[in-house]
Amino acid sequence: MPLIGISTAVVSISGASYGAREYAKLDTAYMYAIRMGLIIETSVAIVVFVFAPQITALFTMAEEAARIRDGFVVFLRTACIFFPGVAFGMFSSAMFQGIGRGIYALVVTTLRTLALSPGLAILFAVALDAGLPGVWRGIVVGNLIGSAIGFAWGRTHIKGLIRSARPVADAQR
Repeated sequence: MPLIGISTAVVSISGASYGAREYAKLDTAYMYAIRMGLIIETSVAIVVFVFAPQITALFTMAEEAARIRDGFVVFLRTACIFFPGVAFGMFSSAMFQGIGRGIYALVVTTLRTLALSPGLAILFAVALDAGLPGVWRGIVVGNLIGSAIGFAWGRTHIKGLIRSARPVADAQR
């Protein structure tokens, strides 16, 4: 998957930029990775949405699996809504990891995958009585919210680094 390779690069480039105190470069690399991930995942989401019935057919060829075909198409078409959001959460975690804030990366990932997604899946499925499609929607919404929080936190952190470096740069002149 291309995003895993980009995520690895974000860790390395973030670490190098942070270590050199080149916070503007850190910001540029982070935002470039986000843009590339957004383009890639949006493309993948469109393909999955359009070809969900054909993708489903690959996994439901057996007669016993035929009963899940329609539900699988609904799952794929719902899940692909989150794909463009993957870059925001994944690359925010990678950036935090690269700058030595592994706990922040853990918090972003945990929030997204262990707190929000399951919680909202239960809320949508049970409390809102949406059943299995509600589970899929809850997972998507939870991941989107978690990724948005991770991205906002990442941007805020980088802007804080840039602000804190200005007085040092000015004092050195």
